[in-house]
Amino acid sequence: MAFQGLFDEETMGDKELRRVTPEFAVLIDDISHRSDEDLRTRALGAGAVLGLLFLRDGMREGRYLISVAPNLSLPQLERRVQQMIPETEELVMTLAE
Repeated sequence: MAFQGLFDEETMGDKELRRVTPEFAVLIDDISHRSDEDLRTRALGAGAVLGLLFLRDGMREGRYLISVAPNLSLPQLERRVQQMIPETEELVMTLAE
């Protein structure tokens, strides 16, 4: 899907507006069925991988930390995240703070 395709023809018919409207394609990556290992092997930093894991699991019952597990202690959260992505120890402390 092209970004400019999100606007109607009349809007994109304005020469000046079209000139300043970014032109790029949108690629949607459905991570909902990707494994932990697949997400960890992507060329991303630890924080980005952690974000993908939380986004992927955010809608799954029993995994969404804030809504589903309000009594989850910080040590439990730290252990779980460090199990999944060991290099995030410092990031977990930053998130907790």
